[in-house]
Amino acid sequence: MSKAAQSIFYFGVYAIALGVLGLLAPDFIADVLQIDRPADSWARFTGAVAIWLGIYYVVCGLNEVHSFFLATVVLRPVVLITLIVFVMFGWFKPGILIIGLIDTLGAATTCWALRQDDRIGRSNWLAQQ
Repeated sequence: MSKAAQSIFYFGVYAIALGVLGLLAPDFIADVLQIDRPADSWARFTGAVAIWLGIYYVVCGLNEVHSFFLATVVLRPVVLITLIVFVMFGWFKPGILIIGLIDTLGAATTCWALRQDDRIGRSNWLAQQ
């Protein structure tokens, strides 16, 4: 498994774990992120969505889907930008930014891994662009 595939796979495991926690214990996540506790079932639904997305990451990592890897490098930082906007509008407290920071760090890790894999001949993703 390439380094990039490993970074995607492990990010998927993280997303699944976070999703399970969100599905089963949304108040706990709210407390950790220092945001308001959810008043309805949307937090649990969001946990389920995180699980589903995590499964995509795991499957794409296991199958070396490099186009998916590149898409995540571009799109995962958008999570942080979106959450910054949400905080600016007062829809969330700043604690939610932890999620966006983790996503951005994951994107940077995947980008680094893609470059490392390209250097050692494990992928040719840069030449394909």
